[in-house]
Amino acid sequence: MLLSAHKTDPVIVGHTACIIKNLSLSKNRQRIIESLCVEGLLQTMLSTDIQEDCLHCVTSCLAELAKQEGATLCMVQRMDEPLTKCLVRLAGQLEHTEASFQAASIIQHMTGHEKMMLLVKRHIGEIQAYLKNFLTHREIRFQQLGISTFCRLREGTSFP
Repeated sequence: MLLSAHKTDPVIVGHTACIIKNLSLSKNRQRIIESLCVEGLLQTMLSTDIQEDCLHCVTSCLAELAKQEGATLCMVQRMDEPLTKCLVRLAGQLEHTEASFQAASIIQHMTGHEKMMLLVKRHIGEIQAYLKNFLTHREIRFQQLGISTFCRLREGTSFP
């Protein structure tokens, strides 16, 4: 609820995302997943007023949550076209290195679900562009994420 009411306040967004991330690493993980925290983080990404450092906190938190299947399923259930478009756009913004990496990581974790595969199909051109950039990026983690995303997309669709 705090994120919903104050999604344009960079201090509240940043601190809330960090608190949620830290709580999700503990035994409170299931409570975080079952609460409105995930939805609040996803909706905060759609805010046009969000600052880069806050965006990094939000995407970092969501990327950490996406590593856990229960949270990934919760995120997929809340995904829609505007959120998918936002994630794909963020993944393609290499000038914001960390947010780009985190957004691409979130997409990669969710592509194992049919609903997400249907949503990302509409953005294949943009996804191919950022994957190409990731595969030629100087940092190994980008290359690895590019390869694993490409493989997951190939498994689930007729990805070219």
